[in-house]
Amino acid sequence: MARLSLFLFNYFVIIALYEVNQSNRKSRIMNLIQFISYLKKDNRAQNYLNVNYPEIDFYNVEVYLENSLPVDSELKFFDDEKIDGRIEMIVNNQKFINLFTLDYLLEVVKDYSDAKSNVQQIAEKVVSFRINNA
Repeated sequence: MARLSLFLFNYFVIIALYEVNQSNRKSRIMNLIQFISYLKKDNRAQNYLNVNYPEIDFYNVEVYLENSLPVDSELKFFDDEKIDGRIEMIVNNQKFINLFTLDYLLEVVKDYSDAKSNVQQIAEKVVSFRINNA
């Protein structure tokens, strides 16, 4: 029994390290469509953020889109404790528009996810919700 437990522990550690390694290979640049695919899989978004934004606590993440709200705009993640909940801000001469807090984005993505919708459609629904209701 102890051998099986040790085997399973090692297996999950290897899987976790593989996910982190895969995240390391990817650029820090990601758009909403790409990030939604991360949100739909357990711990994948958290692994991405831990690797690419280790200075931000996962539960304090504010998600911004660069320049405007199209689904293919680059995402940027900020620490909500350092940005004072701004809707729009300029950082290094680049404009960013708040989408949602990460925990709220997770809820919205979950609400719009169904068997019929692909990631592109979910992203479009999320942005539409942000523009019209939030």
